[in-house]
Amino acid sequence: ELMDGVVPLAQFLSSKSIPMALITRNSKASIATFHERLWRPNNLPELKPALCRAFKPTKPAPDALLHIAEQWGAPPHHLLMVGDSPSNDVVSGRRAGAM
Repeated sequence: ELMDGVVPLAQFLSSKSIPMALITRNSKASIATFHERLWRPNNLPELKPALCRAFKPTKPAPDALLHIAEQWGAPPHHLLMVGDSPSNDVVSGRRAGAM
């Protein structure tokens, strides 16, 4: 289940051609299920990259966000980290220099 506000935010970002990625401590299979059952039914583009717990080190280390910044060719301070965990997501975003 998606948190309140996620779909409208993602639809807005998508309408502005703002790329979105996913960093999760879940499995690769969970990412596929997420896209299939929750994301695509809302007409949202696949999140790329979508990094699972196999990407090391995991949050709250900043490495995944820094990897995304590098893939997108964007400085980390241009990234916005949205998450549900202050101890993992917010800390990871701050350590990477993201908003």
